[in-house]
Amino acid sequence: MSTPKTVQFKGAVYRLAHETIHGHQGVEYAVDDAAGKERTFKTFDDAAGFAVALAASGRAVNLDILVYSEEGARQLGGDDAVEQYREDPDASVFERLEIKVNSVGRVP
Repeated sequence: MSTPKTVQFKGAVYRLAHETIHGHQGVEYAVDDAAGKERTFKTFDDAAGFAVALAASGRAVNLDILVYSEEGARQLGGDDAVEQYREDPDASVFERLEIKVNSVGRVP
């Protein structure tokens, strides 16, 4: 079994366990493509890679974390995430990440 990843999002820390990284039925990730059409992904890694590739074009890209169940919230962030989910289980977006890529040019 893999070691859980920790990713820090603007003050909130979520534990992205193996099941979430590789897909969990209670969690999806959404990114709007260059044409503005929503693309959904089962894994954080796939969504993040797609978002970074789009952001490299010079615009900010939103990566939305969609949570559909308490189990999905628990997998994403433990008891704190479950509590947040219970506050508004009908929220369309559980968490939104803004992805920006800043080119610093060539580094010798």
